[in-house]
Amino acid sequence: MSNRRAVRGFTLLELLVVMFLAAMAIGVVATRFSGVAGGAELKAESRKLVALLRHTRARAISQSLTLRLASLADGSQYQILPGGDQITLPKGIYLSITPSDEEVIVNLPGIYFYPDGSSNGGSVELESTAGDINVEVNWLTGEVALDHRD
Repeated sequence: MSNRRAVRGFTLLELLVVMFLAAMAIGVVATRFSGVAGGAELKAESRKLVALLRHTRARAISQSLTLRLASLADGSQYQILPGGDQITLPKGIYLSITPSDEEVIVNLPGIYFYPDGSSNGGSVELESTAGDINVEVNWLTGEVALDHRD
């Protein structure tokens, strides 16, 4: 009889198969997580935009000003004019403004807030690979709200 014990272990092929399956699983999880993170980032940016527009309406009333939300560059930035800071959106999120049909200002498009609290109305869309969110501005009251259409 031989004193040799049976050597137990894994073959190189078995190790490679396990590593390949683990890499695939990590890739699937990472892809799903990035979609969730992108959706959360889009929602956070829409909440910031709503707060900014509500603040802009209040400022227009309190200071008797006409203020305008304008999209800059390729939609990756926006600004409240006159005098507001340029706000840069996170990479992959873009903004587009659609004024209401009642009033379209060709030379200076945007969403306007007037000293009486009203607005020209319209919608602002934030879009990314995770989806899109609309922010609606009522022309009569200047009320700003997230559009919850699904």
